[in-house]
Amino acid sequence: MRVLSAKQYLNDGSAMLWATRAFFLMAGAAAAFWAVAILSIKSKFALDERQVGLLLLTLGVGAMVAMPLSGRLVQNVGCRRVLTTSCILMVISLTLTLMSQNQIQLFVLACLFGMSIGATDCVMNMHAIIVERKLGTKVMSGFHGCYSAGGIVGSACLVSLMFVGFPLIFIVLGFAVISIFVCYLVSYSIQNEDGVLRKKAWRMPTSYLLLIGSVCFLLFLVEGTVLDWSAIFLQEYLDFPVKLAGIGFAAFSVSMTIMRFSGDRLIERLGERAMVVAGTILAIVSVFMITAFDKPIGVIAGYALLGIGCANIVPIMFSAIAKQRVIETAQAVPIVSSVAYFGVLAGPAFIGELSHQTSLLTAFKCLMLLLFMALLCAVCVFRRQNG
Repeated sequence: MRVLSAKQYLNDGSAMLWATRAFFLMAGAAAAFWAVAILSIKSKFALDERQVGLLLLTLGVGAMVAMPLSGRLVQNVGCRRVLTTSCILMVISLTLTLMSQNQIQLFVLACLFGMSIGATDCVMNMHAIIVERKLGTKVMSGFHGCYSAGGIVGSACLVSLMFVGFPLIFIVLGFAVISIFVCYLVSYSIQNEDGVLRKKAWRMPTSYLLLIGSVCFLLFLVEGTVLDWSAIFLQEYLDFPVKLAGIGFAAFSVSMTIMRFSGDRLIERLGERAMVVAGTILAIVSVFMITAFDKPIGVIAGYALLGIGCANIVPIMFSAIAKQRVIETAQAVPIVSSVAYFGVLAGPAFIGELSHQTSLLTAFKCLMLLLFMALLCAVCVFRRQNG
C-alpha cells in the first residue's frame, strides 16, 4: 500500500474531492437553515409580506454583488482563502442575523449573509471545475448532489431538534461551530490552479458563457417556482391539506438528490448532450403531468419526475464552462452564476405576477415553455463546443 506524505495527500485528488463535497454540503445546509430562520425573523420583528420580500431581495442583491468580487479575490489570493473565509462568514452571519436587535442590523446582516452565500457558491463551483480537471472524470453532478443532500439533511436535523425543544438560535450556533471546525479540517485540501489564478484583465462575457448562464437561469427559475409555489398550487387546485402541501417539493427534492448522485456515471455512459436533452424533455412531460392530472398520485409522480429531469442539467452546464479558454475560470464562473442567480430572484415574482394576470395553473403551464427555451439554449451550447 502506497503511503502518502502530508504534502502528497493535500495535493491528492481524493482529498480535494472530499473537501469540495464538504463545502457543498455546508452551503446546502445553510440555505435550508435560512429557509426556516426567515419564519422566526418574520415573527420576531412582525414583518409584513412586503418587508419579507425586501429582506429576501437584500440577501439576493448581496449575493449578486459578491459573485464577481469573489472571482477577483480568487485571482489575487486563491480559492483556498476565499472559499474558507466566505464559508465561515456565511455561518457566522446566519447566526448573527437571528440575534439582530433591530431592523437595521437585520438588513445589514442579511446582506452580509447573501454576500457570503454568493461568494461561497461561486468559488466552490470554481474549485469543482479544478477537481474535475485534476481527476479527469465527471464529478460535478455529485457535488451538486451534496448541496441538495445538505439541504435535506439540514432541514431534517433542524426540524427534529426543534421538535424536541431545542431553541433555533442554539441549533444554528451549533451548526456554525461544526462548520467552522470542518472548514479548518478540509481547508488545506482546497487547491489553486495556475489557470484560475492568472491575473488577466477582465473581459466582456462571451455568447457561449451567456448561453450557459441562460440555461441555468431558466432551470433556477423553474426550481424556484417549485420551491415557492408548489404548496400553494397543491392546496388550491387539488385541495391538499396544509400539512401535506409540501409533499410536492419533498418529492422533487429527494428525486433530484438521488439523481444527482447517479448523474456522473450516467453522463460518462450516455454523454452530456443526451443527458441534457433527455432530462429537459422529461421535465417538460413532468410539468404537463402536474398541470393535467387531477389525482394526487399522478401529480406527486410528476414532481418526482421533474426533479429527475432537472437534476443534472445545471451541473453539466457548469462543467461546460471549463471547455472554453477565452475567459479564465475565475472570471467565467461569476458571469454564469450571476446570470443564473437572477432566475432565483426573478422566478417567484414572475410566477406571482403571471398568476395574478391569468391563474396559477396557467403560470405553471408556462414552465413547459421555459424548459423548451432552456433546451434550445443547451443545444446551442453543445454546437459551440463542437464548432
